[in-house]
Amino acid sequence: LTVLHHIMFRDFCQIILNIIYESNDKVPLNNNKSFLSDSTFCEFAYVIDLDKNILICYASGKKEYAKYNLDNLPSVDELEDAYNKFFGYNE
Repeated sequence: LTVLHHIMFRDFCQIILNIIYESNDKVPLNNNKSFLSDSTFCEFAYVIDLDKNILICYASGKKEYAKYNLDNLPSVDELEDAYNKFFGYNE
């Protein structure tokens, strides 16, 4: 249980993406898009579609709030602005 606690934190995705990016070998991936339907546990999801060369951002389950070309990714501020605009949050 202690081991799971250390790997189940919200920034874990960044670590996984770095492993994939830096790998010289094929990295087996599991497509678990059904997790998007779980709005209790899935606060945010970022789907990287390598076939279409896009990043799709989801929040609160299946709510897609932004889509970007992988060759033109947003800054952190732009991504936050897209989220705030979609959900009607004011700064």
